[in-house]
Amino acid sequence: MGHSTRLTPASRASHAQSMLTVHPEIVLDCKRKPKAVLLPYSEWNRVMADMEELEDIRAYDRAKARRDGSIPFG
Repeated sequence: MGHSTRLTPASRASHAQSMLTVHPEIVLDCKRKPKAVLLPYSEWNRVMADMEELEDIRAYDRAKARRDGSIPFG
């Protein structure tokens, strides 16, 4: 994502409370089994942004857990 904002445990809790509300439409196959999900485009963009932010958080957490003190970039 390219930004340097990191969530602290407190801000993560606050972020979790502002969870995204989505309005999925379930697509069924000919046997009426779920096959796909449709989302409004604006909701899809928000889901993708949240997934990118989550990956940034996970990378930060992995870097913080390194014992040698170095934080790899890239």
